[in-house]
Amino acid sequence: MVRIVIPFSLGKKTRSFSGSFNYRRDWTYYQVLEFMTKRLINVIIFLFVFVTILQGNTYHFEMIRHQNFLIKYEITNENLALQVVGLLEQNSNKMEKFYDIDVNTPVSVVIVESLEDFDSYARSSLPTWTGAAYLSSQNIILLKNPTWSNPEINFQREFLHELSHLYFHKKFEGKDIPLWYNEGLAEYLSVGSIDLHSGLVLSNAIWAKSILPFDRIDSLLFFSKQKAELAYAQSLSAILFLYERLGNRENWNYFHQMILEKGWEPAFRENVKMDLIDFEVTWYHYIDDKYRWLFILNAENLIWVALLLVLIAGMYLVRYRNKKILKKWEYEEQIHGFDNPDYSNFESGYKE
Repeated sequence: MVRIVIPFSLGKKTRSFSGSFNYRRDWTYYQVLEFMTKRLINVIIFLFVFVTILQGNTYHFEMIRHQNFLIKYEITNENLALQVVGLLEQNSNKMEKFYDIDVNTPVSVVIVESLEDFDSYARSSLPTWTGAAYLSSQNIILLKNPTWSNPEINFQREFLHELSHLYFHKKFEGKDIPLWYNEGLAEYLSVGSIDLHSGLVLSNAIWAKSILPFDRIDSLLFFSKQKAELAYAQSLSAILFLYERLGNRENWNYFHQMILEKGWEPAFRENVKMDLIDFEVTWYHYIDDKYRWLFILNAENLIWVALLLVLIAGMYLVRYRNKKILKKWEYEEQIHGFDNPDYSNFESGYKE
């Protein structure tokens, strides 16, 4: 038997614990107990974290298959899933015809229920203003439910926009093409034309001298929501202007074929008959002529225009009233004349 005295500190005083035990047996026992306790605590922590993550990422997906598209959704989003099916029926052939390509590989369309799920699928944090995303590496189109993300999001427009990105990627994979052309085609195939809101965005930017150079649009994912709206509006207007230069859809198809064969810049010069710098300058004059004065329709500007119109109307009414009074005086003067006794009395009274 071994007698051990273990000193320990309690506050400022030092006390000792005295006891007798079998050194080898009891000391080994305490070491094993300590080791097992630590392992048990680690296992409990691991299980807690694992279960938490599992619960946070458990998806109870329903699925609808349409051709090579698999739409995944939670039961609460069934109406949106059926909308996607309808949009595919109406637009997939249109996309295939425009890009002159068939997409036969499996594509997943996932309607997510939260921003966390959206970022988890995207494996990165995309701008909060995005309503959808096409993940080319996974061949997935992600869609946010507008009810939780942003009620102003146009679900149909967002899906068709990303569907265009899918076909664009399949058509031009590996080709170095500026982002404004990709985004412009996506807007063209989902919207078709510049609406009033986009026109006002362009008009305000023209007056503020904040039009973006085309190469700046490559940084779209780092833009604020307002700047992104301008980038999309510019891209769509550039596509509409380009379509006028190309003349018709057949020439556009030929242009796309030349991009595949010769690359972006040579194909652009050959088909548009100008280089990219001249095109950008000419495009700026195009939007300046078409959208500059649209800023008047801004709500704030309409108030000032209304006030100006009221002021002009008031001045006109005062002038009109004064003219009527003058005409009345002239009429009375013609009727009574200077020989009128009342007029003579008025004159004499005035002189006195």
